[in-house]
Amino acid sequence: MKIRYNTVVGVVLLAFVFMDCCLTAFFIAGNKGLGPIPAGLVAGFWIGLIAGILYLTQTYFEVAANNLVIRSLVGITSKTYAFNSSRDFSIEGKKVYLVTGGKRIQLPLYAWLADKRGWTKFIQWIQGVKTPAV
Repeated sequence: MKIRYNTVVGVVLLAFVFMDCCLTAFFIAGNKGLGPIPAGLVAGFWIGLIAGILYLTQTYFEVAANNLVIRSLVGITSKTYAFNSSRDFSIEGKKVYLVTGGKRIQLPLYAWLADKRGWTKFIQWIQGVKTPAV
């Protein structure tokens, strides 16, 4: 089961990029003694554009056979957690825990960063409502 990043976050970032473009156009059109375009607007454009596209296209985490793989937004790094069954997971409030090797680990998973349908599917799997498509 693959859970993607929340598309709302990506859309909001791209909306900020649009506002950044509008501010840049304002500086270009009305550049009568205002000086050059602020570097923050240029940096904000590129950072927002790249982050927005990544949030719309990347996988946040994946549950496969007996592994949970949490992927980073940028780069190829990932963190893998081994488990035996969905019963190894627990949910307390908005936090997800994994019991493995006698240790209880809080996983760096956040509902607001995950696609809502994917997150719901993951929580239902933990609670035993559904099984993942592996």
